[in-house]
Amino acid sequence: MKIVAKRLPLYTGGPDIVVLGKEHATELDLHPMDRVYVTNPDDQSKSLTAYLHFWHEANPVLGVFGNTFDKLGIEDGETVSISPAPKPNSIAHIIDKMNRMQLSEAQIFEIVRDIVDNKLTDLEIASFITSIYMGGTTLDEATSLSKAIAETGDVLKFDSEIVADKHCSGSVPGNRTTPIVVSVIAALGITIPKSSSRAITSPAGTADVMEVFCKVAFNRDEIKKIVAKTNGCIIWGGGLRIAPADSKIIKVRKPLKADPEGLLMSSILSKKYAMGATHIILDIPLGLETRYKNIGEARLLERETVLIANKLGMKASVVITDGDEPIGSGIGPILEAIDVLKVLQNDDDAPQDLREKALLVGGRLLELIGLDKFDYEGSGADLMSSVLSSGSAYEKFKQIIEAQEGDPEVTVEQLKKRLSEHTFDIVADSSGMIYDIQNPIVAKVARLSGAPKNPGCGIYFHHKFGGNVSKGDVLATVYCGNPDKMQRTKRTLESNKMVFIK
Repeated sequence: MKIVAKRLPLYTGGPDIVVLGKEHATELDLHPMDRVYVTNPDDQSKSLTAYLHFWHEANPVLGVFGNTFDKLGIEDGETVSISPAPKPNSIAHIIDKMNRMQLSEAQIFEIVRDIVDNKLTDLEIASFITSIYMGGTTLDEATSLSKAIAETGDVLKFDSEIVADKHCSGSVPGNRTTPIVVSVIAALGITIPKSSSRAITSPAGTADVMEVFCKVAFNRDEIKKIVAKTNGCIIWGGGLRIAPADSKIIKVRKPLKADPEGLLMSSILSKKYAMGATHIILDIPLGLETRYKNIGEARLLERETVLIANKLGMKASVVITDGDEPIGSGIGPILEAIDVLKVLQNDDDAPQDLREKALLVGGRLLELIGLDKFDYEGSGADLMSSVLSSGSAYEKFKQIIEAQEGDPEVTVEQLKKRLSEHTFDIVADSSGMIYDIQNPIVAKVARLSGAPKNPGCGIYFHHKFGGNVSKGDVLATVYCGNPDKMQRTKRTLESNKMVFIK
């Protein structure tokens, strides 16, 4: 059928969508959400498959969403051809997986490629997620899935025998070890290009904190230049086309609250594989409020991580850490940046829990690489400590900031001036020892205050777990974006206790 196309001022941010009148759809025996093939008569290469929606009332034209219209390369009011399109073969593979059949590498690649190319609906992607949740994945399937997610996006290669990387399973506010670990590893001459995320449900992601210092969005050629200069980088993964299928799967998976191990492993390892990693360390915080609540779950993840990484040609190690309380003193982009800078500068006021965790995680990474490469006979944590104490890690961090177009001479005092002026204190309601700080409440309060959208918002802890306080002592200061946010945050704390004292 030939029909006039009208450009609609709407964007999906993903799938291609067209809107057709019911009378035309009846002619073609089409129903809502059917796939249709839309053809540019003057340029067949710009033809595409789109999902069909109906006009509410009779309409003689084909409405085309803006992002879809641009791909067709036509002018508003031009004629296009529309016809029914078959379902992709990958749907049959998803049904096979729902029937608990093992998928081949070719079948998995076809599913992932169709996810990237927006050929599968959210319902079809959800069916794939559910099939993995219910039936699990074999080691070969998880390996193929990791490889497919990586290789359907950008894959970086570096001219280095060793390319190090790290990952944390999350859920702990303030856990900003990456800038410290990257700076030390890079100072030792090891290539470590770190792709990080922005906050999704937390008060700050590593990319949000790093953006306090410098730019974080770069293309692959720019990243290679930065790494060639400094051995390392700390960039936002969303600025690249790294593992694009993963973000689409996460978007569908999130409302389901389903985290099947096969998908979780593939999500982590595909990004490391895509960044050219040869040696990776996985930090798994363990606690009542973290993703992993018992040692059995963590050990299973450890085993699968190592096995799948090895099949992908990478060496991996896991460190299980304490995730029961926030790490560092500050929660929120600028407050966490201040903590990082204090640790790198060996400031007497630096949060020691952040320093010690960075030494632990980075030390295990150095041991995985091999301490003999550094002619060092002590532990990895001791080598990390000596590099940090010497000041060379801080100098390396400044080099990375400068290469990422930031100010390498920024000071703690300058960062403090960028904090929000709307503040209030949380005070101790009794005397005693702090025995618990609720991570979910910390994250909720910091986000309500305005973080991470407003980098100057968040929470600064004056006292942490195990500290002795007197009634009336200031436990923490909350920095809010405006008076309204401050009132909402206060009301939340009235019904949600954050710090417990006994």
